[in-house]
Amino acid sequence: MNSQRSVRLEVTPAFIFCMLLSAAISGLVAYSYFFPPTSTAREVPVSCESNLEGIARAIHCYQTTHGELPPHEVLHNGHKHGWRAAIADFLTGESSVWKSGYDFGASWDSDSNRSSMRSFSPFFNCTEENTALGYPYTSFVMLLRRSADNTFISPNELRPKAVLIVESSDSRIETGEPRDLKVADLFDGNGPFGPGRLNSRHEYHVNAMCVDGSVINIPKTISENELKKLLAGE
Repeated sequence: MNSQRSVRLEVTPAFIFCMLLSAAISGLVAYSYFFPPTSTAREVPVSCESNLEGIARAIHCYQTTHGELPPHEVLHNGHKHGWRAAIADFLTGESSVWKSGYDFGASWDSDSNRSSMRSFSPFFNCTEENTALGYPYTSFVMLLRRSADNTFISPNELRPKAVLIVESSDSRIETGEPRDLKVADLFDGNGPFGPGRLNSRHEYHVNAMCVDGSVINIPKTISENELKKLLAGE
């Protein structure tokens, strides 16, 4: 006569934890199967500061590749292109499938180039702006300085702590457009802050990036004299 042995399963907190962990892992595996992650979802920045940090990394990669910081305008086959177009493919990394497809042989405002740069709107805007794919404008612009002979000073000639990129909400500058913000326009008597100037959705500050890649806050209450020193990296 065969004897049957009864086994009593003891439900302990450790057992419950293991069961829940197993269920969670199974759920994640199933989710990743039916909804595979895309590279774009992983790479889109999540804050205004992280956008600028990403731009700083892209500018550094451009500098490593070309031996200099990107100019505000890139000339190619008689066409002017903006610095944002020049660094676009450095924003997402070599392994990313997210590439701009930007054609430097065509004008910046060709239909294809406009479409290409609009796909990078999440990278070239503060996250408090409209960052939807296809949004045509940018809120990050380069500060332009003129030399004594009235030509624009290269970013390579600036001090490491000089401010290079600033927020300029409502600038109405398209992402691929070779147009930026002149420092002289900030001190023309109309005040340095406001639409088309230093401007942001943040209550107390405007974010900015220096030549050395550091990201700083510019207080909206700063005096014009102090602002001039800050922008110059003094």
